Amino acid sequence: MIARLLQLLELSRDEWPLLRTLAALFVLTSAAATLTASAAKAMFLTAYPLSALPWVLMAQALWGLTAALVYTKMLPRFDATRRFVVLVALAVISFSGLWALFREAPGPAALISAVWAPGLVQLAIIQTWSLPTSFLPGRASKRIIPLLAAAATFGAAAGGALTRVSGEFLRTEDLLLVSGAILAVVGPLVPGTVRRLRVLAGPDRDRTSHAAPSLRGGLGEIVRSPLLSRLAAVVALGQFVSVLLDYQFSGELKARFALRPDSKEALSAFLGTFYWVGNLLVLGVSLLATQRLVRVLGLGLCISGVSLLIGLGSGAYLVGALTAAFPPFYALVATATSERVGQFALSRNAGQMLLAPLDPKSVERARALLDGVAYRGASLLASLALLAVGTLPLPSLTAPILLGSIGVVLIGLSIEPHYRKALYDALGTGRLEVSGAQGRVALDASAQHEISRALNSDNDEKIVRGLALVRAMGAAPDIERVQRLAARGTDPVTPAAIETLKALNVPLAPDQVSRLLRPDLPAAVLRASLACVSSAVESDDLRAAVESLRNHPDPTVAALARVAGVTRPPPPVADLGEAVHSPSGADLAEAIDAPPGADETGLNALLNASQVEVRREVVKLLGQGAADAVLLPLLRALEDPSVRDETIDALSRFGPRLSGPAAELLASDALSETAQVALLHALSRTNDPTARDVLMGAVDQPKTALRNAATRGLWRMAANERLRPDAEWLVAVAGREIELIRDLLAAEASLPATGRPRFLRDELHEQSRMAERRIFGLLGLLYGRSELHRALCHLHSENARSRSNAIELLDQKLRHPQLRPFIELVEGRQTNAPGSVPVLADVVGCPAVLVRLERWTRGGDDPGLDKAWLLRRVDLFGAASAEALTALGADVTVTTLQPGASVAVKAGVLLVLEGQGVLRPSGRTLTEGDVAGALESLAGQTSDGEFTVDRPTTVAVVPAAALETHLINHPGLVRGLLQRLGGRLRAINLAGQAGPSPSPDRRPGA
Repeated sequence: MIARLLQLLELSRDEWPLLRTLAALFVLTSAAATLTASAAKAMFLTAYPLSALPWVLMAQALWGLTAALVYTKMLPRFDATRRFVVLVALAVISFSGLWALFREAPGPAALISAVWAPGLVQLAIIQTWSLPTSFLPGRASKRIIPLLAAAATFGAAAGGALTRVSGEFLRTEDLLLVSGAILAVVGPLVPGTVRRLRVLAGPDRDRTSHAAPSLRGGLGEIVRSPLLSRLAAVVALGQFVSVLLDYQFSGELKARFALRPDSKEALSAFLGTFYWVGNLLVLGVSLLATQRLVRVLGLGLCISGVSLLIGLGSGAYLVGALTAAFPPFYALVATATSERVGQFALSRNAGQMLLAPLDPKSVERARALLDGVAYRGASLLASLALLAVGTLPLPSLTAPILLGSIGVVLIGLSIEPHYRKALYDALGTGRLEVSGAQGRVALDASAQHEISRALNSDNDEKIVRGLALVRAMGAAPDIERVQRLAARGTDPVTPAAIETLKALNVPLAPDQVSRLLRPDLPAAVLRASLACVSSAVESDDLRAAVESLRNHPDPTVAALARVAGVTRPPPPVADLGEAVHSPSGADLAEAIDAPPGADETGLNALLNASQVEVRREVVKLLGQGAADAVLLPLLRALEDPSVRDETIDALSRFGPRLSGPAAELLASDALSETAQVALLHALSRTNDPTARDVLMGAVDQPKTALRNAATRGLWRMAANERLRPDAEWLVAVAGREIELIRDLLAAEASLPATGRPRFLRDELHEQSRMAERRIFGLLGLLYGRSELHRALCHLHSENARSRSNAIELLDQKLRHPQLRPFIELVEGRQTNAPGSVPVLADVVGCPAVLVRLERWTRGGDDPGLDKAWLLRRVDLFGAASAEALTALGADVTVTTLQPGASVAVKAGVLLVLEGQGVLRPSGRTLTEGDVAGALESLAGQTSDGEFTVDRPTTVAVVPAAALETHLINHPGLVRGLLQRLGGRLRAINLAGQAGPSPSPDRRPGA
């Protein structure tokens, strides 16, 4: 049942406990707010004349504005838990004090309650709403906040019902105690809720501590924006009208209940019924009718519709008061109820949609200023206006209410064009994506017309942005119009139209493509058109058009023409399929290892072109077509580091068709380790069950880089519940990793910390750390990704409490007997009996590099490890792992230079393994362990240094491209480099305070 509900609400199991706790907070604070508002209003209206109400309204606005400013200043100083607890404690104490004061001085207590109590509870409401928005990522907020809004509305209705029921046996002032008691229950829930939010949010997610935006700058931004300025005017004028209506409603309430002996209790009971019924209507309209109303009426009328209802209701009240045709009181009750329903179920949602296309920072500032300046300022102005008119009859306020309502509606209707422009700009520039029902409603209501108008415009810029909006929506009002734009042959319209047709899965006809392949057309048009040829039906005209572009002056066009002109790209589709389904994958491996060939028109030649831009463009366009015939050349392109990112993206477009070849290549080890890691990355982006199965198989690879990459890929894919591996498989794999750590720790403890055994010992420690990370990744798929990620971050913290919390979380989660030993391992308790040192070659799942190191430590011959041992003597790689250095060593050239010989640093890193020499032009002397060119290589620059030796010296040169590649695959190498370079930079800073700085390529003290 819970699983079905979570699937329906698009929530994960991690989010369900948090949603329950947050929903309880929203229900309780909203119920307390309704109780407080009912009690405060009833106490005031029965104790003071109506003429005092404007003063109270003014005081409420000033108090709300002051409280908002003070609260904003508190944000950077106190964490969320402390702010909330202090706020709740203040409410409980002050409400109790007001209740006691009412016994002695009812008048002052009623006045203070009317001003103080609602504003204080409103701060609690604001704090409650800030919890999910401050901590949760955007996607989680979009899923959870609508549910919390429904919970808050239900809580407000429940508070109204409680007010109505309790009025039978409680006095009105006692409702303050009930409200305080509810808030007292809220207090203990807050710390646990904030802890869960922090766990779910992950590290560094608390966004509450930030500087408040400049008031002057924010107001200037609102004034300059046509959309924001009109929205501010709607908010201000609408609130002005609402205050006048509230004054009319309060006056009728006072007249109706003032003469009753139980006036205070009767008034509070009526208000309870009013809030109860009104909030139930809000909930019903929000769930059933809001989206339909927005679609039918449009955002402009929806956001101003509340004022329209107020104007009509107040007019009906005036008619009833003048003609006595019906009781005017009930006209105001219906109007106030409509105002509440329209405000919370319609206007707020419409306002959210209006702000959606804007920059998030602008939205945050706009919300703060609209609430703090426009809303509160309008309340102050309305209060002053009521004081100025004095004791006019209540029906006379209908005239300004009607005028204000008409003004709000006119301004609201003028918002629509500016909203469409903002939405159009946001979608056309990619700042906004269509997601969820709310975004779809907004587009359906306003953007379809804008698209039609843009596509029929004579302005190329408008047409291109309109096509971008079509792609964002995934639908076009007129496909034929888009096809005609594609056939126009102009830049930038034709490329944008072709891209749009691809996004809509509408192919261009071969004859249309042929007409677009004229050499006189712009290069951008030719590039976009050639991208359509790979999947088009061959024809003589099309083949001739492609041939005419083979020698085009634009190198990318010429390269793409050669790609499109390959009628039988190697290998053919049938041969590729046969290789994919071969039991051993030998055919595919042989094809991968084969040389590109001499045919200059082939794909391999183009993918090995000298210009990097050409190679990248070819890979991108091959990925757009995603034809089976180009899969093998793209797999081979993974070996090219300059186009690896583009190749990963292109391969991910093949979806399930990539899984079979990938599995065979991983099994045959035909690609380099770096290319295999990239292939696993591409698989993780396909979001396909067959790709998940390949990743699950790669988790048992003997190469640690592949094992780590496969685990990370499963972690990414498991964001989709459908792709999460089976729990039994996760437990089994995690159990094997736990056993591996136990064996590695036992072997580490048995080795001395000197000589070659230390190399093995350090690698055992590094492999244990990586296995630990893999275990946390697997456990996260079982027990909650965010919680386990947080535990991993805290486990190695310097703070003892953080470590203790991480272990406590593991102790709570890991109930499976196969997983319980992991707790003992992370606590540092050895579970191996003394003397039970395993032979690494016999350890199940032992990384291959450890088996090699064990043999090498015992005197075995291994040139790769010999080179790694030499590299580790260099200061820069002193903390790097053996596996990383072994992989790096395959690309390192070691040379022994005789006296007087020189070697240029250029695009790489020079390592001095033995001997001594001078680096020119700097004149520095480099000795054993020194390096040159490290910072330049990491920054992507070329060094102009030349190293000349004065004695026999052994040096190694690490190509910059190789260093970058291995940094991606081996985190241990990254950690070692950061430690060494960080130490050097600190030494440079210290030396800079005392005198000239040494070179960053020198060791401290060298």
